[in-house]
Amino acid sequence: MFGSLSLFLGAFADALIGLNFLIPGVPFMVAAGYQLYAGNLLGVVLVLTGGFLGDQVSFALGKRYGRIVQNAIVKKRPTMRRKFAQGKLMLKCNERKIIATARLLGPISWVIPFTAGTCGTNWNRFAIYSFIGLVLGVGQFVFWGYVLAAGVNNFPLLMEVEVFLLEHRSLAILFFVALVLYLVARRYGMCYKGIVAGLLLVIGMVGLNYSSFVYAESFAGKHKTPLVENLSSIEFKAYAGKSAYFNAQAINVIYMGDSPEDLMIEMGWIKNQTFSNDQISLLDYVALLTVLTPPVSDLYWKGQPQQFAFQQPGTLSQRNHIRWWPMRLPSKVQQKTVWLGAISFDDGLGVAPHSGIITLLHTIDADVDESRDKLADSISYRSRWEAELEQLTRPVAVDEDHDYYTDGKVLIIELIQDLAAEV
Repeated sequence: MFGSLSLFLGAFADALIGLNFLIPGVPFMVAAGYQLYAGNLLGVVLVLTGGFLGDQVSFALGKRYGRIVQNAIVKKRPTMRRKFAQGKLMLKCNERKIIATARLLGPISWVIPFTAGTCGTNWNRFAIYSFIGLVLGVGQFVFWGYVLAAGVNNFPLLMEVEVFLLEHRSLAILFFVALVLYLVARRYGMCYKGIVAGLLLVIGMVGLNYSSFVYAESFAGKHKTPLVENLSSIEFKAYAGKSAYFNAQAINVIYMGDSPEDLMIEMGWIKNQTFSNDQISLLDYVALLTVLTPPVSDLYWKGQPQQFAFQQPGTLSQRNHIRWWPMRLPSKVQQKTVWLGAISFDDGLGVAPHSGIITLLHTIDADVDESRDKLADSISYRSRWEAELEQLTRPVAVDEDHDYYTDGKVLIIELIQDLAAEV
């Protein structure tokens, strides 16, 4: 559909004054990106050449006929004289910036070359800065054409941005509506505009919290078991949302066996409900609070929440708890099922971002190694399991990306005596 000549002509028409009002150049530039992915650089060269020549022809037409067109317009609409003067002054004062960025400004780019010629801009200077703008403007659409051809999945950064935007869309809409309400109220001189906008934010935030937890996406029966090449290649971090934008929490336990549930129950841990696996109504939530076992908020590893979670007896604000995710290793490395655990100690409450909203959450004790080591001590008294620490990741200090610190050692627990198998 988009042969070499059509790419050149499409980009040329997109830059030529008059035709560019009728022929959009974006499809031709995106098509050049597709061809670039296929290994054909000629398409990119042609759209750049066509765009550059179109700009120069528009500039020449403005230099030759611009005054005539301007005078004809002013004759019919005298009020335009002032606007033309303002435009000319603006171009004179910011000539380089306007020419270089015109192609990033949408429809403004259609008239800038012609206007620059009309205002007597030096041609050499226009050619240089219009080429810079051409590379920027055409380059962005060639880039997106290349991405579309390759598939977004091949660009981890773009995937991360997409996940972040989707996860925060409701919060962004809420802030946008509150801002529009404030600006409209300000425009019409309404009283208490800040209070009204703030109240809308508060009510909206409460609604988002309720819907995010009570109507959370259900993962019950949908958990996948990701394949990881070896223990050293595991990402020992879990996030408070599907996006890695959120501060990470440490994954610091590995369990080798069908399920860590037997171990947890034998040690007296209590199984928690989680929002992603259990249908928790407001009444259910209150009931769980009364018995000091509030639901565990979801952490995400490889885009999915924990399959289950446990806690030791504690208070509403302080408790040891652990989340578990299934994974698997190649059969030649490990035959048993493998589980990743994130153990930490809740030490109070605080407001924090979580899965696209701002909410009240437990804050964890920064020393996650202490909880890990206590778990290791408890296992040492049980004959059915063995536990040892291995250095599988680097030490971490508290910083802008981490709310915890660790020596990087991971507790590996292995089931050595399966009672069910013996029976």
